[in-house]
Amino acid sequence: MMREIKSELPNKETNVFLMLIAVDERGAHGGAAQTFSQSSQLIVGLLDAWDDRTNAPLLAIQFDEEVGKLYSRIQSGVQRISELYYGKKGYVTNPSTFDDCAKKEVMHEIRHVGELVGGLFTMRENAVGRWLREVLRPSRRSAIPRHLTIITNDFTIPWYWMRMHPVGPLLCEAVCLGMLQLADSSRNQPEFSYRQSQGAPETGCYSRGKTSRALLIGGSPDLPFVEKEMNEIEESLTVPFRRTRQGTLDFKVERTLSKGQIDSVEERLGESTIAEQFRLVHFSGHYSSDQFLVEGRPISPRNLAPFIQNALLVLDGCSSSSGLGAWVSDVRGITSRLINEGGAIGCLVTVLPVKQDPLLSRVFLKTFYQGLRAPFTSIGMALLEARCALKTHLEKLRSKNPAWAAYQLIGSPSVRLSDQVSMIDEA
Repeated sequence: MMREIKSELPNKETNVFLMLIAVDERGAHGGAAQTFSQSSQLIVGLLDAWDDRTNAPLLAIQFDEEVGKLYSRIQSGVQRISELYYGKKGYVTNPSTFDDCAKKEVMHEIRHVGELVGGLFTMRENAVGRWLREVLRPSRRSAIPRHLTIITNDFTIPWYWMRMHPVGPLLCEAVCLGMLQLADSSRNQPEFSYRQSQGAPETGCYSRGKTSRALLIGGSPDLPFVEKEMNEIEESLTVPFRRTRQGTLDFKVERTLSKGQIDSVEERLGESTIAEQFRLVHFSGHYSSDQFLVEGRPISPRNLAPFIQNALLVLDGCSSSSGLGAWVSDVRGITSRLINEGGAIGCLVTVLPVKQDPLLSRVFLKTFYQGLRAPFTSIGMALLEARCALKTHLEKLRSKNPAWAAYQLIGSPSVRLSDQVSMIDEA
């Protein structure tokens, strides 16, 4: 069940919903589209609360031969990107081969796949395609970036890389973008639900606490730059801004490197304080669809449930699985557990391996976390600013590194962590 999130945004800064639901003759389908027959469809809907003209009626894109071939080309492109990273001579196995030429090749493939995704909506004239073309116009400039939440059951398609024009931006460059997975009724019942175990309602406002805390977990403390990265994250979350603004969110940071230290924080603060005060959990290390690895030892999402409830989870690491297929299996698994069951307000993840480079981390994470602390800045806006800051920084270095396009948000982009401070101050 999708949780209702209340977010009042100023200046018509509303959330547009784009539904992309793949179905076959048996109903909703969460698997790969190549299993569909020509009777299958991609159901598309668009809802913009501020502009009735853009509220398109449900559009059914039939999986005829033409659409089927386009879907196959998209997935072939995704597979090529996967092989560039995870193949026998891929960059994960041989990092030294990830030179400027290789980075340029990856970025070229990403843009090509994005054009193919956009082609699903432009091959035939329709209202959704017209709306997307307007949003993704190369010359479009907006003082307030639109918030767009994609609701889908098909994570095999990289909707976030969609583009409509050869020289235009990717979708994740143009809007504050988040994705929500459509619940799959065929899956097993949830293994745990911390909110239900505490008697909390499925929907409603967050718990209020006058102190905001962040949990930093160094899951692989032996990796280079981890200590430096943790220091910089803590600084970004705690150092006061030069000009203090009303509603600025400040954090108290808890740093952990083992399950024992996580348990120690839980024992020291207690469940009630944790549920009220933790707004952010940053995990650096390896994870899979059903566990996190801390010091090489697996821990269940259940162990982090008290901290994740009402918090944003940042997975700053990589999946233990190989290939972009890990995005489908691990992201579906981890977000289903942590958002729908664990009460997290969102998960920030990477869809490509991001080399642990202190320079990239410093630019991206510093911009992102400082943005989160600012009043009236949503998670989606902070992510867009951080993504653009990293892209601009790499361009100044004449680098073709595609790392900026790897960070994606699972959850609503319109939620603001700083709302909690404003509500508390008014109480």
